[in-house]
Amino acid sequence: AGRVTDENGEGIEGVSVFAMRSLFYDGKRKLVPVAGLSLRTDDEGNYRIPRLAPGNYQVMASTKDTWTVVQSGQETVFGYLPTYYPGIATPTEARRVKVGLGEQVAAIDISLIPGRAAKVSGTALDSQGKPFTRVSLSEEIRGLDFASFGGGPSAPVAADGTFTIRDVPPGEYSLQASTQSSSADTPPEAALQTVIVAGHDLEGLTLIGSSGGTVTGKIVSEDGPLPATGVAVTVGEMYRGQSPPLLLGAFRAGRDAGVPQADGSFVANNVF
Repeated sequence: AGRVTDENGEGIEGVSVFAMRSLFYDGKRKLVPVAGLSLRTDDEGNYRIPRLAPGNYQVMASTKDTWTVVQSGQETVFGYLPTYYPGIATPTEARRVKVGLGEQVAAIDISLIPGRAAKVSGTALDSQGKPFTRVSLSEEIRGLDFASFGGGPSAPVAADGTFTIRDVPPGEYSLQASTQSSSADTPPEAALQTVIVAGHDLEGLTLIGSSGGTVTGKIVSEDGPLPATGVAVTVGEMYRGQSPPLLLGAFRAGRDAGVPQADGSFVANNVF
């Protein structure tokens, strides 16, 4: 338990707090939020995370609130960096919190670190060199058997393929663009890139679309021919009980599904 405050020591309401552990996850060791162990601070900035298994944790607080500061007639938008206990922006330097069996650990207070909101700009083109219609930023937090998705700012793409998203609060985002299929001759396309906003403008980013790949194969039945109906093939990435990213979910629900032929052969297109 503890309290989340701003740089002046005032409590902040509605801040998300995560208990995180160092685990081997998605092919590498990283800090992973533990399932169900996240919550928001109350109106005085206090939080309490119950039912923690014994172990070592790093506590992280995050909010996307922003505010504007006017100096010499110039407006600057600020936000808070994702901050680790006791007030560190770099997870490798964060202090660990040891929790024993039945133990209550108090005064795990976090002072959030302010940072300037940034401009994210670049070009977003499909595989044919045509501009996407729009680009957007989304926040995806994945843990053990759970996932949290948050929408973020977006911006239109100009005729020359350029885009600019302004006043983006600090944090890690998925920058993405997509087009849905309008006919069999124009397959859907998607482009994704991870960006980390830490108070500095990100310029010259490049999103290049792809219509994905194709998976082919054959279903073999021990009983002979396949049933005439009720058999379908869906290609999707494993997410440990989580939902897929919002952008790709629409494709997997549609054109990724394949109906086998009479001999059991199938084709699944637009696999991202």
